[in-house]
Amino acid sequence: MRPAIRAAHAATSKAERVAALRRAVDTYRAPLADGCGYEWIDP
Repeated sequence: MRPAIRAAHAATSKAERVAALRRAVDTYRAPLADGCGYEWIDP
């Protein structure tokens, strides 16, 4: 996931950035915001 996020930061086009962020989302397997008490996220 981290390499994909770094690729998104280094992207030079919107399409490249979106593709990298999609790879990051696809590789993330943990529960969303596990252990965080953010008000904006539903339990």
